[in-house]
Amino acid sequence: VAFQAPSTHDVKMKATGLKHAWMTRVTAAPLIALLITANPALAQPHQPSVACRVADTNMALDLYLPLAKDGSGNVARGMRGELAIHHQKMPLNRRRFALDDKLPAQFWNVGNDLKIRLLLGTNDDLLDLVIEVQRNSQSTDNGVFRLVTAEGVKVQGRIGCVLD
Repeated sequence: VAFQAPSTHDVKMKATGLKHAWMTRVTAAPLIALLITANPALAQPHQPSVACRVADTNMALDLYLPLAKDGSGNVARGMRGELAIHHQKMPLNRRRFALDDKLPAQFWNVGNDLKIRLLLGTNDDLLDLVIEVQRNSQSTDNGVFRLVTAEGVKVQGRIGCVLD
């Protein structure tokens, strides 16, 4: 019978006293998951938010607006999204606006009414977007938007918003 040196795996198993190391790895994952779900402090808190989307021939908007976690319905930092204006009278260099980390100029979140007003640009090239939503509406397009630009472009239509 030839001599066979023990593998490093066998040495580790004897040194730690674990004969079946794979069992500790298999049982550790469900235990960690159970601890996280059983302890609400370890789980991620719910982030209330507003998400709005419209895509028509004149304008496209994707908007995500986080709300305060305290239940007040106030705006929290971290707005994300993009506004694209397709209207023929809009200059090409002013057709896309990033909404990341912007704050609404006005925000109304009381009862069933939600209103968001975004002012983008400066006094000379101001863009004014107003979104009004009725929360109790059963429609997927539960709101309206109005867009007015310094160039005189006016766009309005239906918008879908989800309040989470």
